[in-house]
Amino acid sequence: MNANQNIEIRLINSNGRSLHIADVIVDLSFSCRGHYRYSFRVGATNEQGHLRVSYHNVELLRREQAQIFLMDFNTKLEDCDPRVRIRLPSRNELERAHAYASAHYPDFAQRHAGPWLAAANGRVHAEDVEVDLAQETTEVEILCDLVDKGVG
Repeated sequence: MNANQNIEIRLINSNGRSLHIADVIVDLSFSCRGHYRYSFRVGATNEQGHLRVSYHNVELLRREQAQIFLMDFNTKLEDCDPRVRIRLPSRNELERAHAYASAHYPDFAQRHAGPWLAAANGRVHAEDVEVDLAQETTEVEILCDLVDKGVG
């Protein structure tokens, strides 16, 4: 991911229509030379089911985590492969991550993990999506199945 790049994420249903579900947490994973390097919880969707992920925001997360995990987050985003994986973690996964972060990294948990428990990820299910970041803005539609049929 380069300094001028952004990812525009939109949740959609099987008819290609936007799912207007806020607070769905999104993870973004990077690889280097084809091998997994690291992942970030890059934010949550807005009321329209959209999330804009900028290089700047991901780089801030990388730098913060590099201070905690000195050897794990030392690869610059620019040195990672242009193909990234976007995923919606499950509600259970978010709960486990919150418990782990709270127990082992309380400062990090206090700054970042609060929204994980309030997330709407339990309302949707989606397969991971891989995309190549070849443009200034990469638009990504994530096909979601509704777990709660009264939504969207």
